[in-house]
Amino acid sequence: MTSVTAPSTPALPVFAVQRLLTDRLLTFVETTGIASLLAGRRSFSAGEAVDALRSGLGYALDDAPRARMIHVLLDFLSDCGLIVPGPEGEWQWHADAARPWHVDPTEEVEIRHAYGGQMEFFDQCLGYAGRFLEGQPPLFDFSGGSTQAWERLLGNGEFAFARSVLARLFLPRAADAAEILVLCYGPGYDLVEIERRRPDARVTALDFTPAFYAGAASRLASPGAIRWVDAALWGGFGTPLPFADASFDGVLFACADPYIQPSQREYVYRDICRVLRPGGLLGVLTHSYPDAPRRAVSHEWIRRGTFCHDFLESVCQGWQGFYDASGTRELFTRAGFRLEVVTLNASVWRLSKAEDGR
Repeated sequence: MTSVTAPSTPALPVFAVQRLLTDRLLTFVETTGIASLLAGRRSFSAGEAVDALRSGLGYALDDAPRARMIHVLLDFLSDCGLIVPGPEGEWQWHADAARPWHVDPTEEVEIRHAYGGQMEFFDQCLGYAGRFLEGQPPLFDFSGGSTQAWERLLGNGEFAFARSVLARLFLPRAADAAEILVLCYGPGYDLVEIERRRPDARVTALDFTPAFYAGAASRLASPGAIRWVDAALWGGFGTPLPFADASFDGVLFACADPYIQPSQREYVYRDICRVLRPGGLLGVLTHSYPDAPRRAVSHEWIRRGTFCHDFLESVCQGWQGFYDASGTRELFTRAGFRLEVVTLNASVWRLSKAEDGR
């Protein structure tokens, strides 16, 4: 889940994945009838768009995750210039808007070859999105049957680049033999990064599911050096971490923030602050939801790619969506952190426990 792409191959432009995702999502809007349905209305509010898609396409939009998908889709269409604000704050379809971002077939083949795992994950999500909007259950969960899907997504070059940036910001300040918690370690790519850069660190790994343990351990040169905490000891987001106060010098938390429910998010970060020692570091990797003023997330293709990512991963169990950067800053402060670095379009954050953090 980051806001940058890996360095392009010589045959591919930068932001190739974001361009292809934009093309695919716009095709979805056209082929499902969403575009014609909205274009046929003189103007519409977000709520009216939800009602129109419910009645016109049979979408089951009475629950928050599916209704939110439509709001994300409207923000995406606005960012692409296909819908524009009307004189009274409503939306209007921009009938004359051009669509200059088609990806030609040859380039698409090259992108899929270079970013196969990432694109396979998003292809599966997009292929299922219509059925999910019609009321079918989530496509992927966090059981053993979905681990390969998460490995494909989280192991891609885009995330690897952002993960390396976070590691460079997070690890150099750790003291010798620092105590580091990797929270929600998933397929284990963060553990590999720490093992490579700081083999002297004492690392604790915790996830809310045991499904990832075997795959994560298999990626490490010395899995026995990790303190693996039984997932059964933690009830997941909204429950206390199974550690005493001030247990760690650093906590690394990557690609899991969008799965925290809004009502639980401040509690989660307060509890992370609790288990950190004074001055301890928190490293967070996550997209930020593109902001209308374009201050936090400014690049057009990063914005469009983030909207696409948010919409597509919504078909996964527990997805809550990306959070806006300004609200995240305020939350971190309330939770007891001091912001030190935020970079890569507000996708990589380094924070430290404030003097008065509890």
